Amino acid sequence: MGYPVNRYIVSISVRQRIQYARVVATLDSDSYATHNICMNIQSISFMIGQAFGVATTTLTGQCLGKRRVDVAKKYMKDTARLGLAVSLLLALSFVLGGRFLMGLYTDEAAVIQMGAEILLFLAAIQPFQCLQFIYSGGLSGAGDSRYTAVVIFITILIIRPGLAMLLVTRFHYGLYGAWIALAADQLLRSILIWLRYQSGRWIYVKLKEV
Repeated sequence: MGYPVNRYIVSISVRQRIQYARVVATLDSDSYATHNICMNIQSISFMIGQAFGVATTTLTGQCLGKRRVDVAKKYMKDTARLGLAVSLLLALSFVLGGRFLMGLYTDEAAVIQMGAEILLFLAAIQPFQCLQFIYSGGLSGAGDSRYTAVVIFITILIIRPGLAMLLVTRFHYGLYGAWIALAADQLLRSILIWLRYQSGRWIYVKLKEV
């Protein structure tokens, strides 16, 4: 089940980026350039969460395959603590070094200034983004990929582009509106995946197959 679900997630992620980019493309050239740079920086930040997520998937799957639920929970909690610490350091780098990071991509003062402000949004979502990867990785390792796919479908295809369109075109928040929508997407997704983990239902998906 995991591989088809992962391919489906990649597919809807591509569609989301297109829909989301269409909203941002209606803004001025400086805003669009700033957005693309900040999205590139966010993509780099993904690697940390993804690395922890892959590790959690493997460890959780192995533990539940051996019917060691207690060890699986311990691995997820320990990985979450470590991932949270790393993500907070990354968030701090965005807060303190935002202008420097933007300066690596452009020398346009307006873009650097706006980008440094947008990176504050990115800093705020780092802990949620990293924990989301870790807990969704644990759910996948437990064979509970369907729930994750549904959550991603709701947040990526509906919440983010819908809220971005509302804030950008209706309330005229500009690029900040687009990133408020992105932050709301990440926050809601993290909460829903964390609630699934807290429910403990993921434990029995894998155990039923063993």
